[in-house]
Amino acid sequence: MNSHLEIEVNARPAGKAQVVDVNGEIDLYTSQVVHKCVHGLIDQGHDHLVVDLEDVGYLDSTGLGILMNASSRLQERGGNLAIVCTNDRVLRIFELIGMMESFSVFSSEAEALASFS
Repeated sequence: MNSHLEIEVNARPAGKAQVVDVNGEIDLYTSQVVHKCVHGLIDQGHDHLVVDLEDVGYLDSTGLGILMNASSRLQERGGNLAIVCTNDRVLRIFELIGMMESFSVFSSEAEALASFS
């Protein structure tokens, strides 16, 4: 993690999926870290991703674009993107722009992983 970016992104395997844990704020300045991790996993051939936003305090349109693009890429390959989030602030952003229908949002990692079965 670069200290000036105020974000930490880590990927780890979980069953047939990869879980991307994000901690910090996803904005214009930090979104490249998220993009590199998520799209790097897709480029490596991973078709099922869980993006855990539980520790994300802020998400702007740049971050939403990354998630939308990743979801589209995965769907084209028969894969899925699941999001773990109970943060009201982030969920409100999804609701305001109509993304709750586009994303599979779960309240726990276990629920997200079970959705791939």
